[in-house]
Amino acid sequence: MSLIPSNTRHAAGYGLQRAAVYAPRCVPAFTDPIHRRQATVCSASSASAAPASGPGILRIPPQQLAAGGLDPSQDGPQAQAAFASHLAQNFLSVDLDAYPGSIRVMNVDPPVLTVREFLSSEQCDALRQSAEASGRMAQSAVGGHNVQGRQDIRTSRTLAITSEVLREHPDLAGAIEALLERAHRLLPSTPRHAAGTAYFSKPAGPGQVTFELPQVAHYNPGQHFLTHEDAFPVDISKQKGYQRRATLLVYLNDVAEGGQTKFDLLGFGVQPKKGQALLFFPSFAWCTNDKRTLHTAVDAVDEKWIFQLWVSSGLPAPKPGQGGKVTLPPGLQPARRGQAGSKSKKR
Repeated sequence: MSLIPSNTRHAAGYGLQRAAVYAPRCVPAFTDPIHRRQATVCSASSASAAPASGPGILRIPPQQLAAGGLDPSQDGPQAQAAFASHLAQNFLSVDLDAYPGSIRVMNVDPPVLTVREFLSSEQCDALRQSAEASGRMAQSAVGGHNVQGRQDIRTSRTLAITSEVLREHPDLAGAIEALLERAHRLLPSTPRHAAGTAYFSKPAGPGQVTFELPQVAHYNPGQHFLTHEDAFPVDISKQKGYQRRATLLVYLNDVAEGGQTKFDLLGFGVQPKKGQALLFFPSFAWCTNDKRTLHTAVDAVDEKWIFQLWVSSGLPAPKPGQGGKVTLPPGLQPARRGQAGSKSKKR
């Protein structure tokens, strides 16, 4: 059964609590090919709607999206705790209090968040300048899902920030240390590294969370990264023994035109703003791809620079008869039929 729902709906009203107005309906969504177990996903369909064919999409109100997203700190402790529980149970733990007033929710399920002023203007400039000065910017490789057969899928240049690069460029090493510390503050299940230690390592066992090798990418006008997933294909993740759980992008310059990170199935994009971070989750907590996070780096009209960091974890040990389930915690449970937002639109 397809992971992509036949129709999606947005929630009416304001705030995270009022955004969840569609009753989650658990349906058999797919068989986890890694552990050969049945997984179920609760779709965001209304109580009166027909059963969905896969996981739904739980949107925030369009007027809130246009205004830059919902501020979870303004939604009350119960709603914020419910959303934090949703993240931790189904995706990865996020500290919603890490950057007060800066975090915005762009989509509830699958979760998409931004963090304003995640890096200072000076830190962004230092990363860009150090990457360019390294002399190691090269044609970007493709490591995600279902992108074979096209030579033009990704046309940017990338610097992979290896230990060798860090040794050769101590100024870059300092910038990366500061950035990783901020990433750890936002994502508390990630490792915290002491200065001078190895930053990046393969997960050593089931459930262990690590950072992948970070990258700085540069898009000249006309360059792009066509629609893709960040999660690894099943066969690749089995070979590696781990899966990508979170993507953290940081925009290193303002882009007035073009260059959006567009979520193809969610119906919106994020315009690059200098210092702003974008966080989303390519796979579920049980390491199965979440195809709802398909996204595109839209053709740049203006030059674009970004920092890219992925969080991976070791594949969970199979447990016979146990399947993954996406559910909304009580604080995000929907209103009953007849309350505001119970009507839905089909696309």
